[in-house]
Amino acid sequence: MESFFKTLKVERTHRLRYDTRAIAKLDIVNWIEGFYNHRRMHSSIGYKTPAAVESNLMVSQSGVRRFEAGSLFLVEYGSIACTGGAANRHSYMCW
Repeated sequence: MESFFKTLKVERTHRLRYDTRAIAKLDIVNWIEGFYNHRRMHSSIGYKTPAAVESNLMVSQSGVRRFEAGSLFLVEYGSIACTGGAANRHSYMCW
């Protein structure tokens, strides 16, 4: 936990002054969800992102197959397949 707070301070909040606690909270939550969990590699989980580890765990427990090549991915579940890219994780194409 101490490592997380050090990373937060060094990479995000060091030398920043927020006008209100609400703005600080919003900025920190956005940093955690937008960078720390989705793009930053973590050594404790095999140099993967927490989002990738969680996704792989969910896939392995649900019967969904996921294939990755660089920043692109393909997910298959029965007769449904979806593809997308890591740059915009909300943009999928399914058939």
